[in-house]
Amino acid sequence: MSDAVSYPRNRVKDEFYPRLNKDEPLFVKENGKPKYAQDGAGNEFYPT
Repeated sequence: MSDAVSYPRNRVKDEFYPRLNKDEPLFVKENGKPKYAQDGAGNEFYPT
């Protein structure tokens, strides 16, 4: 089961911190790395 967290602007080592802005999409983590997120319309976003 993947846990969903926000993809952070600042990354420290392999730690990912949730964003405070709830309007930003939440990214699903796979193997500890952000994989993709979906908004309310089902559009997918990928971390850059």
